[in-house]
Amino acid sequence: MAIIYKGIIEKLKKRGVNSYTILKNGDFGGATMTAFRNNEPVNLKTIDKVCQILECKIEDIVEIVLDSELKPEREKKMEKLRAEYIQKMEDLGYDPDGNPLA
Repeated sequence: MAIIYKGIIEKLKKRGVNSYTILKNGDFGGATMTAFRNNEPVNLKTIDKVCQILECKIEDIVEIVLDSELKPEREKKMEKLRAEYIQKMEDLGYDPDGNPLA
């Protein structure tokens, strides 16, 4: 399962709330801002505080994505990386296993 924050930092900035303001007011700390940037878990009290500041509902700022939904996306990324690797190896004159092309 993945937690995705939907533009919390940007939405706060539009409201005139930046990291300094949040730290000064004691709303939450710098580690929480980093968690938002990196889509890392935070507690529900923090989410509630953000919803109060932004005057929004939780679904406006948080999305929960199930692992089963992430798998196809990960597979697409891996396939793209494989194709790029094969192309680079061919450009260098090698097959994907590192053997010189004939």
